[in-house]
Amino acid sequence: MNWLLESPGVCREPGAQVGGENSAPRVAFDRRRYTLPTIKRGLEEANMRKRLALILLSCVLCVAAKAQQPALTVGTATAVSGQTVTGFIEVPAGSDVGTNIPVAVIRGPKPGPTLALVAGAHGTEYASIIALEKLIQELNPAEMSGTVIIVPLVNIASFEQKVPHVNPVDGKSMNRFYPGNPNGTQTERASWAMTKQVVEKSDYLIDLHGGDLDESLRPYSYWAPTGNAQQDAVSRAMVLAFGLDTIILSTDRPRDPNAARYLETNASLRGKPSLTAEAGHAGTVEPEDVTALIDGCLSVMRYLKMLPGNALLVQNPVWIERIASVTSETAGVFYPTVKRGWYVQQGMKIGYVTDLFGKILWEARAPSSGVVLYVCAVPSMKKGEAVANIGVVAGKAP
Repeated sequence: MNWLLESPGVCREPGAQVGGENSAPRVAFDRRRYTLPTIKRGLEEANMRKRLALILLSCVLCVAAKAQQPALTVGTATAVSGQTVTGFIEVPAGSDVGTNIPVAVIRGPKPGPTLALVAGAHGTEYASIIALEKLIQELNPAEMSGTVIIVPLVNIASFEQKVPHVNPVDGKSMNRFYPGNPNGTQTERASWAMTKQVVEKSDYLIDLHGGDLDESLRPYSYWAPTGNAQQDAVSRAMVLAFGLDTIILSTDRPRDPNAARYLETNASLRGKPSLTAEAGHAGTVEPEDVTALIDGCLSVMRYLKMLPGNALLVQNPVWIERIASVTSETAGVFYPTVKRGWYVQQGMKIGYVTDLFGKILWEARAPSSGVVLYVCAVPSMKKGEAVANIGVVAGKAP
């Protein structure tokens, strides 16, 4: 059958009527659009679009992969982006038994700094230990930038045996022997492991403490400037972001990184802006103390841009320029006459010691005017033991 070409793209059978009631619509067919060259060119264009799409997808995946943080290992805990992983920092046996220090590594999907949070150098400062235990559960890595290393309890033996101030394994304070010694006693070996696994792998550090079993302590922070203006500006902002309204200006810290003594100093002398914060008293775990420590850590994370939102800096804090300590001149039964947080005048009676029959043997008086940072919380008193610490208020902010 022959067909008539009426116009480009329209053809009809000879004798067929165009239009009219019974005429059906005709499908246009343009031979020029479906020649082999045009079909081939269309296939080539489609393939080119596919290739471009694959290249674009590869670039996106490459950028996303670069944005992901590599794995970080602390002790036995290895975390990749978006993970919370727990493990232990193993302290091998040496001259005495070994120990395993618990650690959590929380790694956000986006790059950022590494912040170390440590508690439990003294295993009966319970509020700080509980604060970090809760923080491990509270932090969502998906909302974070960077990494948080959390060590909730350094002094396992102290915690288990309810021994204040020292590690009962070797009788040493676990916040006085940094950077540690791999060949020393358990405290020294643990301090060495903390230096290598936590301090050296972090960019910033917060060391949490509180009132031990025999200390009725009001919350406060320490700021210890190093003389490095840039680092000190950051650590000062961190202590203000932490939010406790009383800040001790600590200017007598060691300057030798090989004899740092304190964890905070150990980090600071290695270029890591750091602070120490204390809350909790006499072995209690009061919600307001735990909350203050948790909120302080979260606020510092916001200041460091590790969490969304802005840090709320404490306004008009009380700066303490020095600490006046009072020690007992005799053994006996201690009775405080002041409470933590009270302001006292120089010479004011703050407590007294009796013998076992109630006879007053000695009266404790404030050596300087200031705020009671802590006062002994138990009746037991030995000669030379601490009765109270009085914080002398600075005339102006540093």
